[in-house]
Amino acid sequence: YALSIAPADSNGYLANGIENKEKVHAILNEIKETRDSIVKSLSGIDYNKIHKNESKNPSISVSETLPKDIDDITLLEDILFRQSAEVASQLRNRSKYCNTVAVIYKNSNFESYSKQIKLNNPTNNTNEIFLQVKKIMKLGWREDPIRLIGIRLADLTDNVKKQLSLFEQNEANPKIDDMFQKTMDEINNKFGVNTIIPASMKKKN
Repeated sequence: YALSIAPADSNGYLANGIENKEKVHAILNEIKETRDSIVKSLSGIDYNKIHKNESKNPSISVSETLPKDIDDITLLEDILFRQSAEVASQLRNRSKYCNTVAVIYKNSNFESYSKQIKLNNPTNNTNEIFLQVKKIMKLGWREDPIRLIGIRLADLTDNVKKQLSLFEQNEANPKIDDMFQKTMDEINNKFGVNTIIPASMKKKN
């Protein structure tokens, strides 16, 4: 599971709001604690309490009114990248998974429209949500100037039941993935949004 921390300066320290060695060590300690928890979990040791988390909200959404009309897909995807991280973090805070991802638009004529994708498997993974958002952009955006854009996650569930291929069964472990995602949330809450992100998202973004 590859993670990417904000770019470092010539001395090897982080440039994105992390100015000193102590903060770098704090981040690395967070990651180490998660690694130790994973080892215990795989050994059948789990000290976490089970919390029943029920939400009356059928969906989670975020939207942003832009300072000007934008018709550049790169700029729009940069905004959607930040929004994906935000709504995915909200999902994880509620211990929820989504089955539907939608992108909502309002163009320069104040016409609203949206496009959604139904997922094969529920997720609260930031990377997976952003990949779906990019698919929706290709399928649903009319290439018109956009004044407002947002993401909605719907059909929320408490459980993740994935149908995996034999290869995926050997590679995927939802519980471990959840641990890493929650660790990223904790680090980003402490040191700033997108301080640490999945490396795959950084490469594609």
